[in-house]
Amino acid sequence: MGTPHNTDGRLSRYRDLSETITIELIQILKENYLADKLSLGNNLTDNFREKEVFYTLVDSEFENVFLTFKYKNTEFESPYEIILEERGNDSTSELKISPDEDLVNQLPEKMISELSDRFYDFIRE
Repeated sequence: MGTPHNTDGRLSRYRDLSETITIELIQILKENYLADKLSLGNNLTDNFREKEVFYTLVDSEFENVFLTFKYKNTEFESPYEIILEERGNDSTSELKISPDEDLVNQLPEKMISELSDRFYDFIRE
């Protein structure tokens, strides 16, 4: 068994870094939800498949970094997505994470139920 691609073992460190970032972002979401600092919203679309509901937090009044926790319309993958987006430089970056249920369950139960309830209300509109 092998790979047709060239390899570089340094890329394996990304897994540890990704796990650390994900856990930290879950903690930020949790703390800010409990402090009532997250805003709950939804995207503007009539397309059923594109409907999403999300919590958003920004780094400052300048809105250089966005943290979004999203509940999206999907059939085959986790409906949850964490997006960390940096817009402050000429080179923007975006990190998308599909957290597993164990990570999602670290968030307050009320936070998750508000998100999913809002989503199902939104798709009925």
